[in-house]
Amino acid sequence: MKKEHNITTSIILSFLILSIFSIFMIIIIYVLYTRGEGRDYSLYTYFLYSLIFYKNYIPYIISLCVYFSFFKAKYLHQESISKVIAIPIATIVVLVCFYALYDYCFANFLISNLREHNNVRDAKIYYEYELKLKNEAYELAREELAAGNLDKAYSFAEEALFYDKNDGNTLLLIKTIQEEKQKNYEKLHREQINNIKNLISLGTRAFSASNYNEAGRYFANVLELDKNNPLALYYINRISVARNQKPIYYGNTTKEASVYARLSETINMYENGNLWKAYESISKLYLEAPNIAEINNYYSIIRDAVSRYDFFIKEAQEVREAYINNPDLLKYSYSYNHNGINLMLGKNILLSSSSSAMFKNDLYIFDVSLMELDDELKVIRCENFLFGKVADSFKSTNNTKNIVLKAYFDTNRNEYIYSDTNSKIIPVNISYSTVNIIKNYSHINLKYVSLLDLYTLRKEITRFGYSDEDINFELLIKNIEPITYLLLFMIIAYYSFRFRLSMATDKFRFYNKVTGIIGTLLFSLVYRVLINYIGMLMIMLSHITISVIAVVLVSLFFILLVIFQMSRIPRDVA
Repeated sequence: MKKEHNITTSIILSFLILSIFSIFMIIIIYVLYTRGEGRDYSLYTYFLYSLIFYKNYIPYIISLCVYFSFFKAKYLHQESISKVIAIPIATIVVLVCFYALYDYCFANFLISNLREHNNVRDAKIYYEYELKLKNEAYELAREELAAGNLDKAYSFAEEALFYDKNDGNTLLLIKTIQEEKQKNYEKLHREQINNIKNLISLGTRAFSASNYNEAGRYFANVLELDKNNPLALYYINRISVARNQKPIYYGNTTKEASVYARLSETINMYENGNLWKAYESISKLYLEAPNIAEINNYYSIIRDAVSRYDFFIKEAQEVREAYINNPDLLKYSYSYNHNGINLMLGKNILLSSSSSAMFKNDLYIFDVSLMELDDELKVIRCENFLFGKVADSFKSTNNTKNIVLKAYFDTNRNEYIYSDTNSKIIPVNISYSTVNIIKNYSHINLKYVSLLDLYTLRKEITRFGYSDEDINFELLIKNIEPITYLLLFMIIAYYSFRFRLSMATDKFRFYNKVTGIIGTLLFSLVYRVLINYIGMLMIMLSHITISVIAVVLVSLFFILLVIFQMSRIPRDVA
């Protein structure tokens, strides 16, 4: 058993040493390259990148390991060589399986982890940017409040609250602004307020005298003047209870009655699909009564609905400002480079965006054109939008997605219209794996896409404006690489025997070793190019499945032939 273990141990140790050395060198070179390009990543990012690039060098590493191990063996004249090479050949098969697994799964897993890690890193940078924007909006709100510009102050305060809905200082500021607005309202509408007070006074007297019909009329008149008047709503509830009827509005206090009345309207807006109106309404309720459980609950539900199935114009503006228009802010960010997407929505409908950015696990697209083409691919009609987002479809359990386009460009006014009524929602059936591939890669590098994802992508890639020819080629290469590399390593092992046997030990010099190493690497490189060329021809001439079967059968035949030739060598290896 000692004889077999010498070659096997040599292969394993060589593979580990060369792999570690290769990864270390990739890290050094990549660090130098990115620093030269003005980018700076975390150590974990560099390590993940190195492991991803390492995949391309595994075949060359295995080639050298096989060459070193079989070439350095000593030759005896006793046992059959077939017994000695069995375990080393099995080890080569294991290394080939490792490469296939790395190619099919690990590389894709590493890229997903890289994206997740860098998104978290970007989010931290963006959080600091958000904090800066929040503080600026808060200070502007205070300045406008001091100057008496209550509407502007309220707008800035709402913007500050957008970045942190639980910020106590902002909530207190908004409460102060609301109190000031209430005082101003009372000054401007003193007559109407006096009428409301008189009607309430008459209504409460009638209620005390149990004249519920008369009291109901007074309070109904109040609601015509102020539909959310808390006292009127409260007494209408009391009248319903006095008549042994169910209260019209929930709540045991005047404030709760008013809040629940408006909440009921908000819920109707939400259920009818008016998400932005519902969000505006629930936001105001949340500012007034954040401690009421139902308000808090529906605020979360409606905000989540708007965020998932629509998206905030403010958020899109800030994402664009940080990720697209202000690259210096995220100079050292993973998302420094941005590429848009092209998506075929139909035979003659093309959606094209100039740039895109990942933020909070959503894919935003910018400067979007929705083009209608004729049969000669000339543009017939074009709509332009400033922002867009790929989102899940509302209440959808299948692969349907919504592409939400916002800020329509009005050619007559020559400006973008920030209005929800001008938004456009486009349903498109795309699998999650395809969307993830678009998210994961700044450009589609198919060599790093897993095998299963490639099959899915092949069905849908034409929608993104790409041909599926490259997908078919990559699928063929990924399917035939393991068996063809096994043939390569068998050939290297066999000729390593022959090369050493042909050299007399006393004549073997340093340049012979260098020749063997360079020859092995060149042969592996030429072999890889040849396999890619053959794969390209087979894709052109036949179906991918037939091509894979043909290559596997031919490779197996030659592998068995090489092993048979090795077993005929009248020497064995120690």
